[in-house]
Amino acid sequence: MALIGLAVAGTALAFPLWFTLIVQIGPARAALVTYTSPVVAVALGTVLLDEDFGPFTPVGLALILSGSWLASHAARTARTTNTSTDEIAPESKGTRR
Repeated sequence: MALIGLAVAGTALAFPLWFTLIVQIGPARAALVTYTSPVVAVALGTVLLDEDFGPFTPVGLALILSGSWLASHAARTARTTNTSTDEIAPESKGTRR
């Protein structure tokens, strides 16, 4: 029964949600969702399973979240600094290599 539940929840529902997320926010930002998985796992483990929240856990969570923020910021910066075709020199428009 657990295998069926894992197959349905982990695959049949997760993949359509994942691809919907990619369409809505783009692949670069959607990939960042996977980096937050340890944060959710620690939170759920602490609350639901009474797991130990050690002294280095907040440090690890801060590193994960700051790395995700930096990656997201870099993705946004790269998108805004791309040049458009309007900025290409007129003599190079229409030529193919």
